[in-house]
Amino acid sequence: MVERGRTMRICRNARVVTVLVSLSVAVGACGGDDSGQGAAGQSGTSAGGGGQGGTAGQGGAAGGGGQAGTAGQAGAAGGDGGITDGNAEAAVEAGLPPCVTTDAAPVRPTPPAAIAVPASATLVAKFYAKGDQVYTCTDTGSDAGDAGVPPYTWVLKTPDAKLYNASCAEVGLHYLGPTWWLAADGSSVVGARLASAPSATAGAIAQLVLKATSHDADGGPGLLTNVTFVQRLDTVGGAAPASCTMGQLGQDLRVAYTANYYFYSGGLDEAGVTDAGGQ
Repeated sequence: MVERGRTMRICRNARVVTVLVSLSVAVGACGGDDSGQGAAGQSGTSAGGGGQGGTAGQGGAAGGGGQAGTAGQAGAAGGDGGITDGNAEAAVEAGLPPCVTTDAAPVRPTPPAAIAVPASATLVAKFYAKGDQVYTCTDTGSDAGDAGVPPYTWVLKTPDAKLYNASCAEVGLHYLGPTWWLAADGSSVVGARLASAPSATAGAIAQLVLKATSHDADGGPGLLTNVTFVQRLDTVGGAAPASCTMGQLGQDLRVAYTANYYFYSGGLDEAGVTDAGGQ
């Protein structure tokens, strides 16, 4: 009888242990005590071009063995404006101002007097330009060896830029001539420099006023068909180093720049102009 009673007690204890273990497992699956931590949600870090990053997601609190918290959502929203070819950030990093969208009509600027257009000229259009001034290393030294004149210098070859409208959409090109061309109507204008003035930005190419010398239109008259004067204002960048070396002779150098170009019609009756060259 004693042996049978001992056996019954052992069986009862085993059942109690089994029940306790089952309860412990069940409690753990339901979250258990508050000291257990679930996996934290991930922080949202993605940001749209020029936009602000989203708010980081909070880690989900859970008990031991419980479910992890919901992950935070990635940041959204792209920035407004900027250059539409996706190079706004690159322009800023290079120290060049990006295109800025506006709903306002172009306003006649007030440039230095040296590059003002005749008062009777009418502002036709304004375009922001971003691209390069392309230079070629050229032997400009003389046999006499002029003192202080480097024998090899960077000589302007051509501008190579894209034109953008007030919505910062690409609308045309600026290239050799110097020529400005619009895709919408195929109109273009070629200019010759009349005068220059220093840029307000140190180390930048000069600001210019140019007189139109010829026009073209692929499909008839267009916006630039009657342009008589062009101003290059608000220049940033674009200036070449003072000299190059014999080893660079014949090589091209591209220097990034931005500018605003203003186009005018009329005013020729007031203009006493000469062709000074330049682009």
